[in-house]
Amino acid sequence: MHSLMYEIRDFIQNLIESTSLVIEFDIYVIDDNLVRVAGTGIFKKIAGMALPEGCGNDYVIKNEKLLVIENPLKNEICSTCPMKEYNVCSKEYSIIYPVKIKNKCIGSIAIASLTPELKARLVETKNKLIIFLKKLSEIIVTKIRETETEYRLMTILNSISEGIVLTDFSGNIIEYNDAMKKILQNQKNIKNIFSGNYFENIINNAKENSNQEWEVDLTGLVPNNRMFVNVKFINRSNEKLDILFTFKHKKELSNIAYQLLADASHLNINFDSIIGNSKAINEVKSFAVQAAKHTSNVLILGESGTGKELFARAIHRMSEREKEPFIAINCAAIPENLLESELFGYESGAFTGANKGGKPGKFELANGGTIFLDEVGDLALYLQPKLLRVIENGELQRVGGVKPIKLDVRIIAATNKNLESMVEKGEFRQDLFYRLCVIPITIPSLKERPEDIILLAEHFLHKYNRKFNKNIKLSEEVRKLLLLYDWPGNVRELENTIEYSVNMENRGILTPKCIPEKIRNDRDDMKYSNLKLNLDLIKKRAIQELLIKYGNTLEAKQKIAKEFGISISTLYREIKKYNL
Repeated sequence: MHSLMYEIRDFIQNLIESTSLVIEFDIYVIDDNLVRVAGTGIFKKIAGMALPEGCGNDYVIKNEKLLVIENPLKNEICSTCPMKEYNVCSKEYSIIYPVKIKNKCIGSIAIASLTPELKARLVETKNKLIIFLKKLSEIIVTKIRETETEYRLMTILNSISEGIVLTDFSGNIIEYNDAMKKILQNQKNIKNIFSGNYFENIINNAKENSNQEWEVDLTGLVPNNRMFVNVKFINRSNEKLDILFTFKHKKELSNIAYQLLADASHLNINFDSIIGNSKAINEVKSFAVQAAKHTSNVLILGESGTGKELFARAIHRMSEREKEPFIAINCAAIPENLLESELFGYESGAFTGANKGGKPGKFELANGGTIFLDEVGDLALYLQPKLLRVIENGELQRVGGVKPIKLDVRIIAATNKNLESMVEKGEFRQDLFYRLCVIPITIPSLKERPEDIILLAEHFLHKYNRKFNKNIKLSEEVRKLLLLYDWPGNVRELENTIEYSVNMENRGILTPKCIPEKIRNDRDDMKYSNLKLNLDLIKKRAIQELLIKYGNTLEAKQKIAKEFGISISTLYREIKKYNL
C-alpha cells in the first residue's frame, strides 16, 4: 500500500527541485516506509529505493524530531546503520527534518552534502536551512490534507447514482463524478451536451429559483434520454461563481453532495473570520478558543443572526479534528418525519421510497469530525431519547437497521431558545440538555456590542463593493443611523442592510436615503439617548484599553491623548467622567 507521501510524489518532486535551485543544496524526501519518494541531484536517480533500517532518517521518523549528523560514521545515532559495518556513507553532513501530520511522523525531508566543500557551506547556513526544511514540511502536510479532503469528497460523490458536475460560469468542466462520465462522453464544456441556448436558459432561470428542476432531452447521450437537472451556484472566495449540476432519472435531491461542496467554501473559517474588537466578543472568542482544544460537546446560545454557525465552524477549524468532516444540519428546517433518517441514516427498504442500498445519515458523514446541530431546541421530543442514546453509547443504528455503527463525533449544538425553561416545561429532556451543554457559549447580540457595529458595517461594505464593483463609503449620517438602530436581526440583519444599500446607491457615498425605511424611521428620543450611551461606551472602552496597553503614567497619557487627537487636559476630563 502506497504511503501518503508517495501519493503526492510528483508535487513533492517539483517542490524540492525549485527549492534546491534557490538554496543550492540537494534535497531528498523519505516516507514512513523509508522509501525515497523524491530527490534532487544524485538523489533523484535513486528515487523509489528504500533506505536501510537504523539509518538517520529511520531515527527521525521513530523519534519525530530534527536530527543533524555532522560526522556520519562517528555519530552515535548511526551506530545501528548497516552502512557503518562497511565503513561507507556517501554523506559528509546531513540535516533531517520530520514531516508530521496529526501528531504522527509520516516521513522526513533532508538536506545532505556529499563533499567537504559543500559541508562547510552547509554548516555555515545550518539554521537558515532548518527553517527552509520546516517550511517545506508544512507545505507537504498542507498538500496531503488537501488531497485527503478531495479524495473523501470524490469517494462520496462517486457513490451517488446521479451525475454530478462542477463547472465555472462559462460551462468549462472543473470536476465530475463517475456517473457523469456516461453523460459527458469526454466533453470539456457542459454546453455541448445541451441543444441550442438551453444552458443559458437554465442558468438564468436558476438565478430566480435555485430549488427548481428542469427536464432536459439528452438524446443519444443517456439511455431513456430524458433527465432532470438541478443547478446550484457556489460562491468561491475570490467572488467568482461556479455551478453545480445534478442530473437525475427521478426527482431526488443529492443532499450529501450539496452539503460537502458547500462546506468546502468554509474550510478557511477561523476566529479571525469573526469580525469585532469589543470586549464582549473578544471574551467569547477567547473562551471558544479554549473550548476548541478539547472534544467535549458545546452548546452555543444566542439570538438569531449572531453568528452561531460561524463560531461552530471556527471551533472545528481550530480543533484537532480540523481536517475531518464538519457536517451541519438545521433541526428546524427538516420535517419531523424525515429528520430521523437525515440524522441517523436508513437501510434499504426501511420505508417506501428508500434508496436501494440505504443512505448514511449526518452522524455517519461526520464520523471522526464534528456535527453541528443548529436550532436543536426545535428537535421533536420523540427524537430526543434517540439522540441521547447515540451520545451515551457512541454508536447508532440506521432506521430499519440492526447493526450498530461505532461513532467518534463531537457535537456542537446551537439554539436561540431558552432550553432550561423548556426543560422546566417538559419540552426538552433534562438529561439531553446536560449532555449537550457541557461547554455553554453565549454569543452577545449586536446591541450588546455597539462598538462593533461600524466595524462590521465597513467589513460588509468592502465585501459588497467588491461584489458589485463599486467604491462606496459610509457617510457620517449613516453611521449615526446604524448606531441608533437596535438590530433585532443582529449581524445577519446588518449585512442584509449594507447589501441593500450598496445596491441602491449609485454615488461614492452611502447616504440615509439608501438605508431601508424601517431603519431611517426608527428614531425616537429614547433611541437618540441610546446613541449617546453607545458612543460614550465606545469612548470609555477605547480609553480603558489604551490605559491598559500604555499604563497610567503622564508619558502614557500624553501618548493616548495624541492617538485620540485631543489635549492632555481633555483626556483627564474624560478619565474623570468615566471613573477610569
